[in-house]
Amino acid sequence: MEVDIPMLDLSDSDEEEIHSFIRHDDEFMDADEQLGGGAEDLEPSVKAKMLEAEYKVQHSRYIAQKSFYGDDDEVSDEQKVSYHLIDGQGDDDRDHFDDNWEKIRTNTISILQTGKLLNPHVGQEEIRFLTFAVCDIVNNGQSEFLTSRLRGVMEEYIPKIFDQTVEGENSDDLVDRVYNNWTDFKRKLDILSYLYMYLNGRVGQRGSRPIWPMGIACLIKLFEDKFYLLDKIAHKLIGLIDHERRTKEIDFAKVKSLVVMFSNVRKYDLIFEPIFILATSNFYSMEAASKFEELDLPGYITYSNMRIAEEANRVERYLNSSSKQKLYRTVHSKIVDELCDQMIIKGADALFEGNHIEDLRLFYDLLRDCKDGHNHLKNAFANYIKKVGKARVLDEKNDKTLVEDLLQMKEKLDNIISQCFDHNDKFIQAEKDAFSYFVNARPSKPAELIAKYMDIKMRAANKSYNDADFDKLMDRVILLFRFIQGKDVFEAFYKRDLAKRLLCGKSASVDAEKAMLSKLRSECGPGFTSKLEGMFRDMDVSKDTLQAFKTHVEKNHSLSSAAEFSVNVLTMGSWPTYDTMEVIIPPQLDELQAAFKDFYLSKNKGRQLIWQYNLASASMNAKFKNGSKELEVSMFQAFVLLLFNFQDQYTFKEIQDETKIENNELIRTIISLTASKTPILKRTKAEKQKIMPDEVFTFNDEFTDKMHKIKISQVQMKETEREQQQTEEEVEQDRLYVIDANIVRIMKQHKNLNHTALINELFTVLRFPARNQDVKKRIESLIEREYVARDDHDQQIYRYVA
Repeated sequence: MEVDIPMLDLSDSDEEEIHSFIRHDDEFMDADEQLGGGAEDLEPSVKAKMLEAEYKVQHSRYIAQKSFYGDDDEVSDEQKVSYHLIDGQGDDDRDHFDDNWEKIRTNTISILQTGKLLNPHVGQEEIRFLTFAVCDIVNNGQSEFLTSRLRGVMEEYIPKIFDQTVEGENSDDLVDRVYNNWTDFKRKLDILSYLYMYLNGRVGQRGSRPIWPMGIACLIKLFEDKFYLLDKIAHKLIGLIDHERRTKEIDFAKVKSLVVMFSNVRKYDLIFEPIFILATSNFYSMEAASKFEELDLPGYITYSNMRIAEEANRVERYLNSSSKQKLYRTVHSKIVDELCDQMIIKGADALFEGNHIEDLRLFYDLLRDCKDGHNHLKNAFANYIKKVGKARVLDEKNDKTLVEDLLQMKEKLDNIISQCFDHNDKFIQAEKDAFSYFVNARPSKPAELIAKYMDIKMRAANKSYNDADFDKLMDRVILLFRFIQGKDVFEAFYKRDLAKRLLCGKSASVDAEKAMLSKLRSECGPGFTSKLEGMFRDMDVSKDTLQAFKTHVEKNHSLSSAAEFSVNVLTMGSWPTYDTMEVIIPPQLDELQAAFKDFYLSKNKGRQLIWQYNLASASMNAKFKNGSKELEVSMFQAFVLLLFNFQDQYTFKEIQDETKIENNELIRTIISLTASKTPILKRTKAEKQKIMPDEVFTFNDEFTDKMHKIKISQVQMKETEREQQQTEEEVEQDRLYVIDANIVRIMKQHKNLNHTALINELFTVLRFPARNQDVKKRIESLIEREYVARDDHDQQIYRYVA
C-alpha cells in the first residue's frame, strides 16, 4: 500500500547532531558504560543538542504512527514525504520482513566491510528509508527477529575487520595494526548505531544501543579463540608505556584507545593489568636500585615522589581507575618499602642535623604507607638525639654553653616534629625518652649547669628580655629540667645562687624570680620549693625588722656612728650552709652590729645570731689625690681598705693579723683590690703571681676613674671549688636522709616486706638516681639503729620495728 508519512524534515546538521549523540567517543568510560552508552557523562551543551535531536526523531515517529493508525490531525503539505513502505499488517508478514531485511542486510554488510552504504551516492531519502524500515520492523513487534538476523551478520563480518591484527600478530607494528582495526571497528559500529537507532526503545536510554553490545560480543568471541594475541598486544602496549617512563614520549591517543579496547572485551583485569603490574614491578626494581646508588637521600626522596605522582597521573590519563591502588602499591613497594631501612641509614641523620624541614616532611609522607616505616624513622630520630645529645653532655669543654646548646637542640627537634612529623605522639615520646637518656648520661652535672644558667639569666632578666620572652625562656628551661633525674642537685645549686642574688641585690626582677618558683612548684610540688620560698619570706621579714631597728635607734639616739646599716636575718634551715669565720671587725661596724643584736634578741628570745661576713657588702667613700670616689665593695674588701686610714702600707701578714680573715679568702680579697689597670692598692712584687706573707701593699693615692661610683669585683661571691664541693656533699647527705625516711615510711606501711619489693617501691618514690649498694648500706644502718629488723626465718624479709 502507499502511505503518506508526515515527518519533520531533518537537515544535514540535524543528522550530524544525532550521529554525534550515538557515537562512542568517550574513551575513559569503563567497560559497562561503553557497552551501554548514555549521555550522563557529556558536557551540558552537547547534551542539549542531543535532546534537541532526540525530540526531532521522536516527533517524527509520533507523526508516522498517527498516519499508520488513522489519526485525523491536519498535516501540512510541507511536512509530507511519500515513501513506498511494505505494511507489515497483512498476511505476508514474513515476506514483508524479508523484503525490508534484505535491503537492511546488504547495507549492514557494506558498512561492516567498507564503512559505507551499499550505494554511497544516495541522498538523505535513502538513509531515511533504511532507518524507517527498521522502525517499521520494530513497530510490528519483530525486534527480536531483527536482532537475531543482525547478530548473525555481525558474527560473520566483524572478525574480518581484525584480519590485519591476526595476520600481523608477530610483526613489529602489531600495536599500529590493532589500533587501526579497533578504530575502524568503532567507526563502523557508530554508523550501524545510527541505522538501528530505533531497535531497542528511545534514543539515549541506557542499554538502548544493541549494536555496541553485539559488536563487542563478537569481538570477545574472536579474542577468546585467540587469547595469545591479546597477550602479545598487552606486552607491546606496555612497552610503549615503559618507553614513556624513560623518555616522557608516548602516542597518548593510541595507548588510551587500546586500553579501552581491553576493557570492552573484558580482558583488562584478566590479561592487561597483571602483565602491566608485573612489568611495572620489574621496571622500578631496576631503576630504584640504580637511583638509590646515584642519588643522596634528598635526591632519592624527590625522585620517589615524582615517580609516584607520575604513576597516579598515568591512571588518570589512560588506565582504568581499578588499577590505581594496585599500581600505587607496586611502585611504592619497589622504590620505598624495599629500601626503607637503607634510606634511613643512608641519610636520615644528615637530614636531622641539617634541619632539612622540607626533605624530612616529604620523607615522612613517603613512609606513611610503608609497613613500620614511621617506626623505623622514629627509631632513627631517637638514636640521632641520643648520639648527638650524649656527645655534648659528656664533653666537658661544652659545659659553658651546654644548656643553651640543649635548649636550641630541643627547639630544633620540636620544630621538626611539628612541621615534618604531624605532631606524631610517638615521635614526641621518642624525643622525651632520648633526652632523658642523654641528659642523665653525666650524673648531676646537667642539673648543676641548668641552675647556673638560670642564675645568669635571672641577673639580666629585665635587661635582655621583655616579660613575655623571659616567661617563654623559663618554660623552655623547665622542659629541659623535666628530664633531669637528680632534681635535688638542681635545687641545691639553684638555692645557693638564689641566695647570692637576694643578698647582694643581683636579681634583675623579683617578679621573674617568683614566676620561676611557681613553675618549679607546678612541676615538682610544694615540697620542692618550700625552702626557696622561705628565702623570700626571710627577705620580706628582714625589711620589716630593719625598719623597726632604725625607728628604735632614732627614738633612743643610741648610736654614735653615722654609717648606714642594713641587715638580713636568715632562717638557717631555708638557706644554704655557709662556713662561719671569726674576724676582727672595724669599730664603726662593731657598734652597729652590737646594737642590732641587742634589739633583735630582745624581740626574739632564745634565738642566736651568727654573722656571715662573707655574704656582706659595703659602700664607702674614699679620698684620692684627684678627688673622692664611692666604692662598692665586699665586707672583706672594706675591712682591708679601712686599715689604710691608719697607715699607708701593710704587709700581707700584717693585714691578716689585723683582720683575722682566712688565708685563701684574704688572698682573693687582695687580688681583687690590686688586679685592675688602676688598682686601689699597689703591690711591691707585682711581677710575681703568688702573694707572699712579707709582700707589702700600699694605698694608691693616684687612683683615677671617670666614674664616681665604682664597683670593685667581688671575687668572694664567685663560686669557689670549696663551695662546689660543699654543695655536692650537702646533696649526698640529704639523699641519705631521704632514703632513710622513705625506707621507714614504706616499712611502716607494709610492716613486713622482702628485699626486692622494698627496693622496687623505694625507687618509684625517689626523685634522684640511687645505686643498689647505697640503698643496702642505708638498710643496714637502719637495722643497726633498730628502725628495721630482719626476719628470724628469712633473711630476705624485713620487719618494721615500732
